[in-house]
Amino acid sequence: MKKLVVLTILMVLFLPLTAQNGFVIDHTTADIHEIPQNWIDSAKAKLKIRYFRRSHGSHIDVGGMAALRRFSSEYAEKYDYNATGSGGALFLSTIWHSLDFENETWVQLTREYLDDAANAEINVVMWAWSSNFYLKDVDQYLIDMEALIADYGPNGSKILNGERNVPVTFIFHTACGQKSLSRNELVFLGNQKIRQHCQENDRILFDFNDIENYNPDGEYFGDGNADGS
Repeated sequence: MKKLVVLTILMVLFLPLTAQNGFVIDHTTADIHEIPQNWIDSAKAKLKIRYFRRSHGSHIDVGGMAALRRFSSEYAEKYDYNATGSGGALFLSTIWHSLDFENETWVQLTREYLDDAANAEINVVMWAWSSNFYLKDVDQYLIDMEALIADYGPNGSKILNGERNVPVTFIFHTACGQKSLSRNELVFLGNQKIRQHCQENDRILFDFNDIENYNPDGEYFGDGNADGS
């Protein structure tokens, strides 16, 4: 699973440079050699990414991008990233936080972060699910994401009224698998809702759950109850 995330996360990071409509990053988006060098250069020059996650989400930065840097000296420079974008690296700032639906603190945290003048250049926001996934939260998650897009996305209200100059691309995520079979069934239903929503509304989706259900050779092993590890 980690190998696929190493490959597909590059598409997540570089996609906002080229996508006019929605796009799904899943286990089929897995050939690192298909990423043009000019995409990588443009990503480093243009993207300012804020990534909110907990443990499972570390497959993207610590287990993904960092693994690429360790692969070879060439990759160490080519796929370098840090929290400020200094030294020609990709700007990828990560904070440990969970999607909390009891008080919707994640939504307020996102708004406060984007409204802070110090973060005026941020143009990509990603939130990763952790094991705190409940089917009842999915509808609210989709509502909240659309509200953020309506305010901060291209032609969003805060862009049009001048409160913010830089529009933000929000990347949707599916939830990781669970060890419990009954919980996995709920995760499946919730993820299907997220996939359908993104397809119908032309949103960008990082299909974490799909990726973790396939081995590096593209063979399905989801019946083994993947738990995101």
